[in-house]
Amino acid sequence: MKLHNRIFYKIVTNNNFFWSILVLLFIVSRLATWFYPYDSDHWIFYYVGKMFAEGGVLYISAWDHKPPIIFVINAIMHLILSDNIIFHRILFTLFAIFDCFLFYRLALIITKKINTKEFTYLSRISLLFYVFFRNLSQFTSSGNNTENFGLTFLLLMVLSYFSYLNNKKSRYLLASGFCFSILFFLKGNFALFSLPIILNIIISNLKTLKRIIRQLFLYGLPLAFHTLIWLLYFYKNDAINDFFTASFIFSSKYMKSAWAGHVSPQGIFIVVLLSFVLPFFLYSLTLIKNLRKNIEPELTILSYFSIISFVFIIMLGSFYPYYLLITFPVMILGFIYFWENAKPITFKIGVSILILSSLLAWTTSMKQFYNFFGGPVAAEAKENKDISEYIKSVTSENDKIVAYTYGATFYELTNRKSGSRFISASVLLLDEREKYGFGFSDIYIKDMEASKPKYVIYPAGNDSLYFQNKKLVEYFKSYYSENKSFEDYIILQRNPNETVE
Repeated sequence: MKLHNRIFYKIVTNNNFFWSILVLLFIVSRLATWFYPYDSDHWIFYYVGKMFAEGGVLYISAWDHKPPIIFVINAIMHLILSDNIIFHRILFTLFAIFDCFLFYRLALIITKKINTKEFTYLSRISLLFYVFFRNLSQFTSSGNNTENFGLTFLLLMVLSYFSYLNNKKSRYLLASGFCFSILFFLKGNFALFSLPIILNIIISNLKTLKRIIRQLFLYGLPLAFHTLIWLLYFYKNDAINDFFTASFIFSSKYMKSAWAGHVSPQGIFIVVLLSFVLPFFLYSLTLIKNLRKNIEPELTILSYFSIISFVFIIMLGSFYPYYLLITFPVMILGFIYFWENAKPITFKIGVSILILSSLLAWTTSMKQFYNFFGGPVAAEAKENKDISEYIKSVTSENDKIVAYTYGATFYELTNRKSGSRFISASVLLLDEREKYGFGFSDIYIKDMEASKPKYVIYPAGNDSLYFQNKKLVEYFKSYYSENKSFEDYIILQRNPNETVE
């Protein structure tokens, strides 16, 4: 072992050095997440969850295209922490620490199968890389999305199944299935991550059909019960169609639009995908190549997860960095397998690429830290606060408003509810422009006519993306007039005694 390798080995295996470095790494990598700009998806999930917590019906009182669990989490968060963003981010940090602990548990299992003698060293290396990448702001966003919470339940699902493999107690298989049911109702395409377990159940029991049926039944039972609960809730509230549309159908159409290049530029998607994911794919190839040689079921299942992770990434159709977060445990463990099994020259190249990727990734992350204090994002945040203060001065807490823009930030800043269930203009635009056929703009106008919000926060100028929704632009022009102007937005006021015929 070369001198620099011996030094690194001693640092990693020394408890005091290692845990001090790990804490410092967590802080350095998560810094930009703690200071993530206020205007983010966070408030969409929070607003829908708050409406649910206050007795509203999901997808009727407030709408977003996600299955229910993310809104349930935010509803609980609202009841316990209210809208305090500092407390929210402390909670998200605790979730991150917990899933780092779970990852370490998983890494100990996997690395022991890779190298029985050096598994502590390898598991600690994997934890360092996981903590670093898992906490960068381009992957965490504000910390409040399906991928962040999905990590916890993905790791619990795998750990529970590995426990079942070791002692064959049914409760572990049920626990694994329960975690999968949470994943499924966080985001429909997370269902792919059940396939490695299902494949292993089938392949490892090929000679005993009864055993396959029993294990699949136990694994799928929690999902069946969970689905039944939601179906009963939405049936009782006459919202079955709204549930399926928001949870699954809209997202499937969104994916088609993404692949057509109508959501984000495909060129950017391909470049970023290759620059970050390709190295990890190459690392995982070592694991996948040895699939037939692996006699340990844990390594076989990890190979399945590697394949499924890349299928998951490719099928997304558009690149938003936080989409990748759910795949990080598999990517990192695939890298550790590469670390231990690659040839020396390949090892040096692979580690060098990862170090370079780490530096670029951290630099990208710190852009959000800068945005909190300066630059155009900080200027936009100040204007948003000024607009919100004006809206608060001319309305009461019971008045409803409309912010015809992306997200729900203005509803949070003004402490005013939306005049429509649709709180973000993006879903309205996609439905209208891409001809999804849901009629969201018509429902939006119907909601507006029922609530009659006196003020609308509306994009200034002529180049807003949301002006492509001609139906809503015509509605606002016909029934609202300018009240006050800001740099990026104007305030519209409803014309007196006018209703849609």
